[in-house]
Formats: sequence, structure tokens, C-alpha cells
Amino acid sequence: MSLSNKQAALSYANRGWKVFPITPNLKTPLAALAPQGHKNATFDLAIIEQWWTEHPKANIGLNLEASGLVCVDVDSYKENCIFDTYMQTHDLPETLQQRGQAGNRPLVEQSGREFQADVAIAGIRLYRSA
Repeated sequence: MSLSNKQAALSYANRGWKVFPITPNLKTPLAALAPQGHKNATFDLAIIEQWWTEHPKANIGLNLEASGLVCVDVDSYKENCIFDTYMQTHDLPETLQQRGQAGNRPLVEQSGREFQADVAIAGIRLYRSA
């Protein structure tokens, strides 16, 4: 059973993650509701309910830094990506995974330590900020 975008956004907010609406099929904030993008992110359930009631097809953006999250964006569709080879001998911790538009596979994890933001290594990018 898959969740609607509203249900998923509410679920993330219940974890203490700050969310904001993204324009469907794009990577830009839904300006009518979140004109400042990640700065408008919230875990206020009433606001989230209102946002996704007005725009049920809006995608979900996360303010990673404000939520204490890290995103490892794996571009395994790229020739030089070493992730699939690495995973043949390593286990991935259980974490939230999503499907990116370009075939990438973002992995989101709670961060208990400092990470350097926006690092790119052979098809793998690490994000800590929105």
C-alpha cells in the first residue's frame, strides 16, 4: 500500500522532519504555498494538511538541515557510479529511500554527526542542507 503525498508529508512531520510542497514533476518549491522554499518548511500538521489539501499532487521537499537529516543521492544510472559495486559487499542501513525523476535513488538518514554538505564522489552526492 502506498501513501498519498499528503499522508507521506504528515508522516514525515510526525517524525519531526520539516516539509514543504514542491511543484509536481519539478524540483522547485510550490511558490503559491512556499514562496521561500525550504525556509517555509514546517512540521505543523495543520499547515501541512492545508497545503496538500489545496495541492494534493505536490511533491514533498525536506529541509534537511532543520530536520537533522542527511541525503545521500545515488546516481547509479551513471557509468562512473561506484555505489552498486560497493553494495555487493556491504549492507545498507535501513533508511528512507525514494525514487528520483532521473533514475537516481536518494537515501535519507537521521544525522547524529557533522557532515560536509554537497560532496560528489563517483556518482554519489551527499547533502546536509536544503
